[in-house]
Amino acid sequence: MALQSTPPISLSDIKTEFPSGGNNLTDYYRSPGGVVPDSGPNSGVPTSGNIQITDLLGASNFTEKLVNHSLSAGDSNPYGAATNSVTFQTDGLLVLTATPGGSVTPAVSDEWGSPTSAGIGSSYWVMKDSATGSSFPGPVSDGTWAQITSDLTWSRTVVATGGGTVSAGGSFVMHLALSSGGPDVASMTINWYVQAG
Repeated sequence: MALQSTPPISLSDIKTEFPSGGNNLTDYYRSPGGVVPDSGPNSGVPTSGNIQITDLLGASNFTEKLVNHSLSAGDSNPYGAATNSVTFQTDGLLVLTATPGGSVTPAVSDEWGSPTSAGIGSSYWVMKDSATGSSFPGPVSDGTWAQITSDLTWSRTVVATGGGTVSAGGSFVMHLALSSGGPDVASMTINWYVQAG
C-alpha cells in the first residue's frame, strides 16, 4: 500500500513495499521504471545523490497511469438507448463502457494506477474539464475536483423515442492529482460518441 509516513522505518519495511530492491539504499532512487516509481507519493525520494532511509517515509509502489481512449456505442432500435461511461474506482481500476454494441479503444482492461489496492483512491483527486461537444455529466460539476473516496462515474445516455436518430458526442480531459486543485500527476483525453434510433 505505502510505507508509514512517520519514523521508525527499516530497510525491511522498504523491501516489503519494493520487493525488487536490494540491500543498498541507492537501489531505491526514484526513477521512471525503477524500483521506486516516479509517481506523486514518491516526490520526496531523491533521484540521485545522498539518500537516507527517512527519504522513503510515505513512499509507495503505486504508479499513476492514464491512457487516452475513444468510446463509441449505438443502438439501431427506434426506441433504443446508448451509453458511454467512465468510472474511477477507489481501488485504482478505471472502468470504461460503451453499450450496447459499443467499442472502447484501446480495448484493454485499464487502471488509473497500479498495482490496484483497496482504498488507494482516498489519496487522489479527479477532475473533468468542460466537454467539447455535448455534455458528459458526472458526480461533480465540470472543473470541480472530487476525492476518490467512493467510485466516481461520469456518463452520457441518449434515448430514441421512435421519431428518428438521436446522437451526442465530443471530448474531454480527466485530470488526476494528489490534492484538490492539482497539480496533475496524470491526465487522459476521452473522445466519445453515442447514437440511438
